[in-house]
Amino acid sequence: MTRVARIRAKREALVLQADLLRGELGYALDPWRKPLRYVDLGWGVVRALKRKPLWIILISAGVLGLRAQRVGKWAVKTWSVWKIFGLFRQARRS
Repeated sequence: MTRVARIRAKREALVLQADLLRGELGYALDPWRKPLRYVDLGWGVVRALKRKPLWIILISAGVLGLRAQRVGKWAVKTWSVWKIFGLFRQARRS
C-alpha cells in the first residue's frame, strides 16, 4: 500500500468516525433543543437592544411608571443627546 493510499484510508476512517460522533452528539443534545432555543431568543433580544439603546430607555421609563407626557419629553431629549454623541463619535473616527 502506498503512502497516499494509507493517508486516504485513514482519512476515510476518520470521516466515518466523525459522522458517528456527530450523530451521537446530536442525540445527546436533543433534550436541550427547546431550552437553547429560548436562550438564543434572549440573546437576540439583547443584541437588538444593544443596537437600539433608545428602546432600553423607553422600556425603563415605562417600567418606572412615568406619565406619558414626561416619557415623551424625556425620550426626545435623550434621543437628541444620543444623536449628538453619535455625531461626535463619527467625527472622531474620520
